Amino acid sequence: MHMNKAIYILILMLAIPLAGCTRADQMKAQAHETEAAASVDQRYALPDMKLKLPPDLQLARETDHYYLIQNADGEVFGEILSDEYSETYDYSRVKPNHSSMTAEEQVKLPIGDCRLITLDADNGSAASGRTGTHDQYYAIVTVKDAKVYILNFTRHNKALETKQEFIKILESMEVEVS
Repeated sequence: MHMNKAIYILILMLAIPLAGCTRADQMKAQAHETEAAASVDQRYALPDMKLKLPPDLQLARETDHYYLIQNADGEVFGEILSDEYSETYDYSRVKPNHSSMTAEEQVKLPIGDCRLITLDADNGSAASGRTGTHDQYYAIVTVKDAKVYILNFTRHNKALETKQEFIKILESMEVEVS
């Protein structure tokens, strides 16, 4: 009986955190999977990627394969993840809950092809106090035969300027491919 109770408690301890996974949790988990898979091979690490962010934002490194885009107060406006090259990268592994795709387009960038996805996403949980929806942009940037970058960005609004700002960030990307 003690063994069954211990197993039950262990299962509950593992299940509770998984039930509330957010997009950031999903991307961080994907980054850690990538980190583990590439622990010897750093071909998919982010330090070889550079981009220009608006003056109010900065990069915060979580792992070699996962960065946050945030302001000086730590408020997160986006994330960057790198992964192994794939022409048909399945971004659904990192797509946020409570969102639906409203647009998808192909964008040519200096470093490669980009699949730009616009999501209509909830502004937050009831506890957050935010109501309504906002646009969230995902870019799957493919550097042929090298790696895939997955970036997302939002200003928690539906302003066209936010999409244009994100495209400008994407166009500024530079990568050293070895």
